[in-house]
Amino acid sequence: MKRTLYDALQARADFTDAQLKRCYERLIEYLDSPAAAEQPDREAQQFAVREAWSVLGNPVTRAAYDERLRGAPPSREALALAGVGAGDETAGRMRWLLLGLVVLLAFGLWQGVRSFLHQSDRWAQGVSSEIEAKRREAASRIQVQERVGDAPQADSADARRQREYEAAMKAADTNEQAREAAADEDEPISARDTALAEREAREQEAKRAEAQRAYEARRRLERDKAELERLQEENNTVMRLR
Repeated sequence: MKRTLYDALQARADFTDAQLKRCYERLIEYLDSPAAAEQPDREAQQFAVREAWSVLGNPVTRAAYDERLRGAPPSREALALAGVGAGDETAGRMRWLLLGLVVLLAFGLWQGVRSFLHQSDRWAQGVSSEIEAKRREAASRIQVQERVGDAPQADSADARRQREYEAAMKAADTNEQAREAAADEDEPISARDTALAEREAREQEAKRAEAQRAYEARRRLERDKAELERLQEENNTVMRLR
């Protein structure tokens, strides 16, 4: 059987407060006497007796202890006598409620931050992909413009050589015809001057058109390079934000 505080005082639960006090005084007097000096557990007994009396010597704490011995939870009256009121119970419940609310708020905040970071990462990836696509498109357009810019020069050189060859052939034919027709009549000088002037005018017009095409190609190339640099700067900014 489990030892109780009444057993420590060698008393029963139905003793009055006065009877319990006499039991306590008798035991303390005996344990403090020279007769109990040789007992090996003397100090342990003294501690147990004083501990039991600290509970049973107070009517309030004794009432709470008696209800606990009977297996029932302490009544409100006993708790009130012991200094534990309904306000303390309410305060304890409020503390647990507040703790639960704090945990819920912390969890909700963590979920919100996690969702925000996930959305920000997806947005940054989308912007980076879009900028990368534009950069590649601009780079491809620049390459095409560079190839196109070189093509007119090559074509103009070939065309110029072709025109020079044709002019030489025409000049040779003209000289041959002139020699054949020298006996009959001379070709008017004014006609030759007019033909030369027209040819020079056509050559000048072709040169101006070629220069205009080269100028426009350079302008497009410069705009594409500027667009590529802007896209690259935006991409770097997005990567720094991530």
